[in-house]
Amino acid sequence: MKTKSSQLGFLSLVAVLLIMIMGFLGLVIAYMVVSSATSTNNIQQAEMALDLGDAGLEQAVHELETSTLSNRITCSGLSISNTLGAGAYSVSSSGPFFVSSPTSLNGALTASATTITVNSTSGYQSSGRIMIDRELINYTNIDSTHFNNATRGADGSTASSHATGALVAQSQCNLTSQGGVPSLSPASTTLGGKRSVTENAQVEEGWAAGLTLTGPVWNMARWNNPTEKTWTQQAAGAASPQNLNAVSAISNVDVWIVGNNATALHFNGSSWTNVSSGISGAENLVSVSAISSSQAWTGDGKGNVYKWTGGASWTMVASPGNSVNGLSMLDTTGSGTASVGWAVGTKKTAFLYNGTTWTSTNTGVSVDLNSVSTLSGSDAWAAGLTGHIFQWTGGASWNTISTPSALPTLNSISMMKSGGSDIGWAVGTSSTAWFYNGTSWASSNTGLPGSLTLTGVKIVSSNEAWLTDSNDHIYEWNGSTWTLVFTAGAGLNGLDIIHPATQPFSAWKENVS
Repeated sequence: MKTKSSQLGFLSLVAVLLIMIMGFLGLVIAYMVVSSATSTNNIQQAEMALDLGDAGLEQAVHELETSTLSNRITCSGLSISNTLGAGAYSVSSSGPFFVSSPTSLNGALTASATTITVNSTSGYQSSGRIMIDRELINYTNIDSTHFNNATRGADGSTASSHATGALVAQSQCNLTSQGGVPSLSPASTTLGGKRSVTENAQVEEGWAAGLTLTGPVWNMARWNNPTEKTWTQQAAGAASPQNLNAVSAISNVDVWIVGNNATALHFNGSSWTNVSSGISGAENLVSVSAISSSQAWTGDGKGNVYKWTGGASWTMVASPGNSVNGLSMLDTTGSGTASVGWAVGTKKTAFLYNGTTWTSTNTGVSVDLNSVSTLSGSDAWAAGLTGHIFQWTGGASWNTISTPSALPTLNSISMMKSGGSDIGWAVGTSSTAWFYNGTSWASSNTGLPGSLTLTGVKIVSSNEAWLTDSNDHIYEWNGSTWTLVFTAGAGLNGLDIIHPATQPFSAWKENVS
């Protein structure tokens, strides 16, 4: 009997222990479930906060670069706050930062190098984007003489080799976007519900030039620098300024402008130098196409083509014999030198450069030509008298392209690749502004007075283009209309714009907060 009682007591004790163990396990499981749910919630909120931060950057970049200038915001004035879904984001900026005394490469740079050695990185941002010749390069950090972890050929540009001494440009806006869930000040129970992301957006710049101002002063204007969203007349005086006829910008700190009486002005980021040695007599230079810090080309009114390869002089390399009204050279190999190009002009002149020699290739050309735009080794466009536009697709002849039913003189053509197709603008007398959408040409002169002589055009994207006229005006196209944005003191003959190749992003960084 005693034994039976002992057994019952033991079993009772075991039952109690089992109940306690089960209770403990239940508590552990409940805790794990709650912790897992909290952890999952934190992860979800962190991901949502990161998405919100990215959304803030996208809005900021769009508003920095929108083609409608009245809606475009400045880097210095950027401040965005917005609620979206279950949270919010806020974007701030610093800049814009422009290096007016640029550093230069200390040694030649190959197309694949990811560490860029320069004389000094003083004045450059700790991360972001630089531009060497026409190549856009992103980097994550610097030391005193290096840009490190470089991403070459950014945003559709071509990774290229660059000569020692090439200038290093930088013009960017630094953006910081914070995203938070459920707000930008999440409670301590929502750790991970806030993220901060940074971006460096490339800033658009440009140059225009034309007839001599009184002073005497060169007629030059600069876009977006030093004042954002503004063309600023440049007070570049000279003892004997000349009419300026054409502009070609390699980067923000490497620009050529040519003009009458052997004027060949070269910009280094802060000042201009007239490099005219080697140009025979006092010829009027009417076209220019710059390739890199070590190569530029120009043509004159007597039918000569000159090449500059650094230093203080030019060398005559071809004599088409007629005024070289248009010149468009292209580096397709990333060597820093032209591998293909065209020189066009009066008397149906069309000379092809194959990387070594110049050859007359004007079959199919029926009128005098004023402008040319080279897109590849088998694609170029030219425009000239009586509204004629021609396309070269390789081979020995040009094809006549159907255009709107008008007979203006076309003074300038600017084409680009977009989604695998060619798009572009051709402009001329009687306010003629034709747009090519990849299939056909159509008149798109909305907003222009009817009697302008349009002298130069530059396409930036399908929704943005710029043009000059002989009455000292600069107009901008925003996708639907042309808007007058600047009036110079004398007629303008041309312009060029430095802009992101496909998008204005550079280095991106996520910070956990």
